[in-house]
Amino acid sequence: MAMPRQAVLTDPDHREEPDTEIRDTDSFVLIRAEETAERPERRPPARRD
Repeated sequence: MAMPRQAVLTDPDHREEPDTEIRDTDSFVLIRAEETAERPERRPPARRD
């Protein structure tokens, strides 16, 4: 049996905790996604000419 392999795909909050990961073994692939609160879209300030 192969050792599980873990790959962290995203960590947008830089909390050192994966929000999405993949674990791969000989018999299955587990994909886990953690739901996070929606954040408002960041927009640059309006230009004032």
